Amino acid sequence: MTIGQELQNGETLIIDNLPEGNFSVTIKDNYGCTFEKTIYIPRVNNPIANLCTTLLACGTTSGDIELSFRTLDVHSAVTGTNYTGRIYQASSGSNEDLVTFTGTFTDTQIHQLANVTSTAIYVLEIISENGCTYTELSDHGCYNCLLKLLMTPIRFL
Repeated sequence: MTIGQELQNGETLIIDNLPEGNFSVTIKDNYGCTFEKTIYIPRVNNPIANLCTTLLACGTTSGDIELSFRTLDVHSAVTGTNYTGRIYQASSGSNEDLVTFTGTFTDTQIHQLANVTSTAIYVLEIISENGCTYTELSDHGCYNCLLKLLMTPIRFL
């Protein structure tokens, strides 16, 4: 933002990376009239909770899993509003969508992911109506490894 910056009718000024707090905006028109507004910019916590995935069987390098999560009531700025979401593989470099979806804060969702690999990193991303972007990484390692070791037959002499 530039001090004394002139805007045309209908033009939008975007100010990025504001911290939480009160901000005063003063607008002066070409006749010298001033208009002032104070705006509170809240800190909105990440509303993604209870991110869970089913796990691949030990020794399996790929397969289908289920990913579920819940969105929380973290602030009135997002509660009851809609969002768009996606799940993508971040480790591939392409960030190509595996699943896209919509929802409303607060809700619970379950999605099937086909052919995930055990070494890949998958990201859940949610974008609220007001532009807030929230992400969580999913861990979908393997299960039954310890159980397999414990089930080795024990021989008594």
